[in-house]
Amino acid sequence: SGKDDRLLTVSNRTPVTGSASGGPKDFDTTGVLIIGVDPDSPNVNHGCTPLTNVVTGKIVVVDRGNCTFKRKAFNIQTAGGIGMLLVNNQTGTAAPAMGEDSMIMTPITISALSVTMSEGGTIKAEIGAGSVTARLYRHQYQELDGSLDSTLVAHEFGHYLHHRLSFCENKMCRAMSEGWGDFLALLLLARSGDN
Repeated sequence: SGKDDRLLTVSNRTPVTGSASGGPKDFDTTGVLIIGVDPDSPNVNHGCTPLTNVVTGKIVVVDRGNCTFKRKAFNIQTAGGIGMLLVNNQTGTAAPAMGEDSMIMTPITISALSVTMSEGGTIKAEIGAGSVTARLYRHQYQELDGSLDSTLVAHEFGHYLHHRLSFCENKMCRAMSEGWGDFLALLLLARSGDN
């Protein structure tokens, strides 16, 4: 896929963000942040059921977990929200990528980015202390034709070879598959006289 520029600006910070595989690839949304509330316990902020607070015209902060990312975005969109900011429910330095949900046929039209658990905690504390405005920006450039890159084709062929020989059910096996793919790509680049 093409280059993916993302930016979240909140309280003069630009934290690391993750993006959604579905929904709009280009957006520039500015709005007041609000924490989404739904009736499901124990976490009433995950956005898995229709929201009970008024979020019209706002960017809604919800927690990761209990349902798909698209379900959360759908509930926010249905309630009149203009964007979703998803907070990871696991520690770490990477913000989660947000996958699709083939069971929801309604197109998602609102902005959506994700942040780390730590950044989410900071944002929630700021919302609790007063009004917070954020900007969600994303621009995905044109997708490139990978079939024109012979090393990319060789790398993917390496996965085919490895998965024909090994049943990969763990991270180590998948990592080895990446190694096989990289090796074949490098082998294709090798020329006589290369060191």
